[in-house]
Amino acid sequence: MQPTTTDWIQAGASLLTMLAAIVALIIASKAPRLAAIFADQYRKQSAAEEDRQKLRLAVVSALMKHRTEILAPDARAAINLVDLAFADQIEVRNARRLFIEATLAQQSNPTAIVERYHSLIEATVRALGLNEITGFDVRSGYYPDAILKLDLAAVADAEEKLARRAAQEAVKESAMPRKIR
Repeated sequence: MQPTTTDWIQAGASLLTMLAAIVALIIASKAPRLAAIFADQYRKQSAAEEDRQKLRLAVVSALMKHRTEILAPDARAAINLVDLAFADQIEVRNARRLFIEATLAQQSNPTAIVERYHSLIEATVRALGLNEITGFDVRSGYYPDAILKLDLAAVADAEEKLARRAAQEAVKESAMPRKIR
């Protein structure tokens, strides 16, 4: 008996069905591994983002906690972590740069330093999307007068020691014989 057109169509359909089944089998065998790879990559990205968010919250918390005590060790540590925690936030990094510039100025201006510190806090708060925290909140920390007096005395004492050390070094340098070339 001679094969008919219908027989050829059925044979072709059977062949295509078999090929589709083979492709489905190959895909099905690779799917769990690909899904595991995708899940692992997603978990790593999520963990990294969660760690960055935790670091950002820790930095902002330390800055806010010490908004009236800029010289506190936790505040210094938080300021030093700003570049790492907010590496992708230009506004925050610029605010930190301006704060550092104010602290390194030859003629120290405490008002400018405090304002730039508060601006740094505001920038970090905005970067976290904590829009409920306003400039007033940042600037209105609790700081008892007695502690203020102690801190001012400590700063004055440190400045006096630095001035004495500079004067002693100047005397040593002037007492040294100069080499003649």
